[in-house]
Amino acid sequence: MMSVDQLEGSHLVSYFLHDSANDFASVILGGPNAGLDVRSCFSYHPYLISAEKKHGGRMNQIEKDFFQLLDMGMDVLASVLTKISADDLELKPAGTELSMGELCRQMCDTAHAYTESFLSKDMDFELRAPERDGPSTGAEFATYLRQLETRMKEVIRSFSDGDLATVKIDREERWMVPPVLQFHIYREALLIFFGKLDVYVRMLNVERPVLWVRWVG
Repeated sequence: MMSVDQLEGSHLVSYFLHDSANDFASVILGGPNAGLDVRSCFSYHPYLISAEKKHGGRMNQIEKDFFQLLDMGMDVLASVLTKISADDLELKPAGTELSMGELCRQMCDTAHAYTESFLSKDMDFELRAPERDGPSTGAEFATYLRQLETRMKEVIRSFSDGDLATVKIDREERWMVPPVLQFHIYREALLIFFGKLDVYVRMLNVERPVLWVRWVG
């Protein structure tokens, strides 16, 4: 099994280390992480190698530059949520009525609302994910969120690069943003969710996976 050091310069690493992903990837692959099995960090790597070939080289800029980060983010999230039981999801820190489960449901709502915004060109913050009340464990929430992001990616794939340059999405009060900016705002919401979730995970004294620690701190 190859280490990260052995993979330097390989097709996988050279594919990942490009454009806007470069700074992020250098943190993950750099110095102190040398010697890690890359497959334990990048379980999505078949996507990196084959996606462009599968789509005949016709990926738009969001898919080409950022879908692999979405996939990795879901792997990171699953690494910690699979440790969370149904009872754990009932945790409510002192001073808040927001349970861990409701926090996860709100993130599902967010992912669904952003997907619908790419379709309708209008951001509706009141939308709720259709199966938000279905998951009953952390692992089920991880699966459902991945399904929601899969649908989001399918919608985003429908845009050409020309669409990305001309389409505008109305967030609220006539704040019109292009799809690329809308996508980045979603990713910021996802990372904020990671930070909030980490508070609950620490309170439960759940062992935090190494990949989660490298993303969240």
